[in-house]
Amino acid sequence: YSLIYGLMCLSSLNNLEDNGFATLAGGLRLLCELTTLDLSSNKLSISSGSLLADILKGMPAIRNLFLGITELPRSCKDSSQWNPFDCNNTIVQAQELAAVIFSLETLLVLDISGNKIGSECFTDILASVNEQLSLESLDISCNSLKTGDLAQLSRLSKIRSLLLGRGSKGFSAETITESLNIIEARHFFELRDSLHIADATHLDLSSLELGTPGSNFAEAMSFMKNVVKLDLSGNNLGPDSISSISQPLGRMVRLEELDLSFNKIGGSGAKGLAEAFGFLQDMTSLNIGDNDLGPAGMLEISAALQSMTRMKHFNISSNNISIAGSTVLGSAISRMANLLSLNISNNWLQQVGVTQIAASLKSLVQLQHLNARHNFACSGDCVKEWLPALQSMQFLTMLDLGAVREYSSHTKDQISLAAPSARIIWK
Repeated sequence: YSLIYGLMCLSSLNNLEDNGFATLAGGLRLLCELTTLDLSSNKLSISSGSLLADILKGMPAIRNLFLGITELPRSCKDSSQWNPFDCNNTIVQAQELAAVIFSLETLLVLDISGNKIGSECFTDILASVNEQLSLESLDISCNSLKTGDLAQLSRLSKIRSLLLGRGSKGFSAETITESLNIIEARHFFELRDSLHIADATHLDLSSLELGTPGSNFAEAMSFMKNVVKLDLSGNNLGPDSISSISQPLGRMVRLEELDLSFNKIGGSGAKGLAEAFGFLQDMTSLNIGDNDLGPAGMLEISAALQSMTRMKHFNISSNNISIAGSTVLGSAISRMANLLSLNISNNWLQQVGVTQIAASLKSLVQLQHLNARHNFACSGDCVKEWLPALQSMQFLTMLDLGAVREYSSHTKDQISLAAPSARIIWK
């Protein structure tokens, strides 16, 4: 398959380590037409750098190179025991390898996340950049970089996708705190040219503490006119920062995917959200989970959400919507007929709320993933109100109905019959 399609994937925790990679090196040298090589999460150290550099010299067609930490496996999504740095690479610290990588004129996508590069090494690596480099996408998340290091990125003039945070990997900030990049928010505006913000279409700026006092992030956002995908999760923006960025956010008319989760927006910050959302009606993915919006915040943004009829992925989990906000939540999702995934978990809708949104769920006939855990304090039996809706979801493959109390056997049987193709989580 590698020879036919030009793709070699050896990632996903195969744990090759240096000895395993050395064994495979002879075979890799034969794949001179390879266009994609994925070696992420294999514990490859700096000692393998020279060997990989030599291999890459014989791959003149290479376009996509993944040497970072792999995304959290789907099977581990609910596991707090898995640490991405149990198997991360540090191979990019090898100077010879860095020089070869940044001389590859065909290279378009490069992932060197989680290599613990650090400031001094990063400066040396960027010094190797070939002016003819065509690199369009760069993931340097989780590398212990600091604000001053990012000025070096000005050498990569064709970058359109830049990942600095941890959101793209699906990791919790707590898991990888020691390697997060630390960006001083007050200098963000000065970095706008180095980060190619005016040209960027994909920016991961998660967990960079952009909501700290004195931040001029809102000014920098005014240049983000071409962004299609934006991750601002985990920045503790709060109500004030949300209000300050609402206008520049609303001007991102090309925006399709937005992540604002874990930002302590609260009910008082929902007005700023509503102002921005009113101009972003073409979005297809929105995550505003873990913001404690409450019923009042839900009411504030409801009208804007109802206009987002192209939405495919919507996460409003952990917002304390409760019974009081369930009606407006139902009104919003009833208009999102194209939804493929919906996360309304940890909102404690309880029996009344669950009943109130039952009718709205009937319109979601294309839904594939539904996460509604921790909404049922009624022995789970109140979810029977959803049976007609579940029967209409013919493409449903994952259904999370985790409840505090045990479901009755009869209820489990009814739900299983209503969603026969879905993997159902009960606890």
